[in-house]
Amino acid sequence: MDLYAVAVSWLRIKLRASERDVDAVADALTGGGALSVSIESATEAQRLQGAREPVALWDENLVTALFSADTNAEDVIGALQKTLGIDRLPYETDRLDGADWERTWRAQFRPLQIADNLWITPSWHQPPDPAAINVVLDPGLAFGTGAHPTTRLCLAWLATQSLAGRTVMDYGCGSGILAIAALKLGAAHAIGVDTDAQALAVSRENAARNGVHDRFLACFPGELSANHTATIAVANILSATLIALAPELTTRLEPHGQLALSGILADQIDEVAAAYAHAFEFDSRRRDDWILLAGTRTR
Repeated sequence: MDLYAVAVSWLRIKLRASERDVDAVADALTGGGALSVSIESATEAQRLQGAREPVALWDENLVTALFSADTNAEDVIGALQKTLGIDRLPYETDRLDGADWERTWRAQFRPLQIADNLWITPSWHQPPDPAAINVVLDPGLAFGTGAHPTTRLCLAWLATQSLAGRTVMDYGCGSGILAIAALKLGAAHAIGVDTDAQALAVSRENAARNGVHDRFLACFPGELSANHTATIAVANILSATLIALAPELTTRLEPHGQLALSGILADQIDEVAAAYAHAFEFDSRRRDDWILLAGTRTR
């Protein structure tokens, strides 16, 4: 069902939250029935959090939540105050026509060029370069739209690899963007692994939308068998998780296979590389404050 087709008008709630509280505020609003929650700077001074995807945290954040038209804003704010343990929380509300919101929301997402031959294109846009490889991907509940530097690093790295006939494993697949791009770039098969059932469902839907579902397997880590190995693996996850996954990713990668790790900040390079030093020597690529480590399994 198309949400926009049934929403005549929506209730929009806006409030401010500090960096300390913004995650709890966003989680509480979502748990309270928000159809969407967005976070933007209240002061224009951006500072990215140490995470995989573009949830930006600032000292002062403007949080905007969208609810169905019949929602009682006082009930929502009352529950939020209880969650935060405060007595008063200033907020603003207004009503938004569904069509207006859709236009505003969609206008934020435009085709994104990753490499000369690779674009990430929302479904409502015509591909800027029809002759290029276009991964059709809409923003949704699973992270991974290509906008964040870590995702762009992985996509750009994949675009430089010889993928023909190879199996690619995307560990922590989110929206499936890396696996799908690999398949459209020529990989024979791709395996998307995630601990989040919703991410796996979204990945399958995106693979079908891009016409590569017959070569794509999405599964939980526990569903991988000993035969599930890859010649190329990518993992765009937090550095602590990359470190914990070192034995698993090494085992899943075939001898002389290639591994790309992202989600790493500059001061985390040595610690992550050390976890893989028994089998890899890495080169690094950088975009903004984020690092991608890439290497070949030598042992």
